[in-house]
Amino acid sequence: MKNMFPIMIECGYQMQNYLSKYARTGEIIEFKEIFSRFTTDIISSCAFGIETNSINNPESEFRNYGRKIFEPSFFFVIRFILTSFFPKVRDFFGLRSIQKDVSDFFINVVKETMDYRERNNVKRNDFMDLLIQLKNKGKLDDVDIDDKYKKDLVSEEQTFSLNEAAAQAFVFFAAGFETSSTTLSFAFYELAINPEIQKKLQNEIDEVLNENDNKLTYQSIIDMKYLEQVIMETLRKYPPLTLLGRMCTTDYEIPEMGVKLEKGTRVIISLLGLQRDPDHFPNPDLFDPNRFSQEEISKRDHFTSMPFGEGPRNCIGNRFGLLQTKIGIVSVLSKFSIKPSEKTPIPMIFSKKSFILTPAAGMFLKIVER
Repeated sequence: MKNMFPIMIECGYQMQNYLSKYARTGEIIEFKEIFSRFTTDIISSCAFGIETNSINNPESEFRNYGRKIFEPSFFFVIRFILTSFFPKVRDFFGLRSIQKDVSDFFINVVKETMDYRERNNVKRNDFMDLLIQLKNKGKLDDVDIDDKYKKDLVSEEQTFSLNEAAAQAFVFFAAGFETSSTTLSFAFYELAINPEIQKKLQNEIDEVLNENDNKLTYQSIIDMKYLEQVIMETLRKYPPLTLLGRMCTTDYEIPEMGVKLEKGTRVIISLLGLQRDPDHFPNPDLFDPNRFSQEEISKRDHFTSMPFGEGPRNCIGNRFGLLQTKIGIVSVLSKFSIKPSEKTPIPMIFSKKSFILTPAAGMFLKIVER
């Protein structure tokens, strides 16, 4: 993670420069698209080793294929539900969750990138380097990966095929860019309509940056505790994936309900319902980052907020997603302030065509220089 940090920071600087021209005039911007391009640049660089510059070129190949993955339509949602939660139906009809031309594009990019790096002995300290190690050695070298999920990347010594490595990179891209860009959009929406929270967060950012010669470092990001609270409250109120699917691995009877779940039963958990349950989060529609202070967390039952899932099958990319979200917020708020505009939807209206929780008509906010 630390090795990829400079790559992510550079993408943050590029977004800052792009936003500057709009901030000088206080223009209204559709932030969802901006953040989709920002996260596309980060993940394409970290996962594929390719600088796409989508922030300045919204029609880059990576951005266009990224749009196709999550192109909102009724049929896309139905196909996603069937392929994710009804595997027998999926297999019977031969359904694919991703269009063939999209998966072919990303697989070819991975193959070409791996081939070039191996022929020219190129190392970049990114996700692609890890995949090359797994493909060739079946294990990771003794590199500095401060991630408790390192051993989840490969449970035993076995090599990846080229197609398997390509699939891993594709999943890394597909799972990371849209969920993080959506989280960023909702975070800035709440910061815009809650200026006192935005100001408190800016004060923390300024204080930590001043202590580090105005440089954003990996440790300085970790030190921003209120920043993490803002993000976790955003994920509570707006979980990108509103449903969490699991399969029972053993028979289980739900206490006090008398309901028995047999081994092999598929269970769908409503994260939106769980995380907006007033029994767990009083006044759940209120945006309150203090819910995620250590003091408040200690008062709640475990597993009342789990936007990344929990347990051994949770999202192993959660730390990467959190890091790029933090960098996105700091990159913007260290230089600019965000305000609602006449096009900002209050209250929020969600899209009915997307399986990811996303605003129905974009996220239009005003940006001004600090």
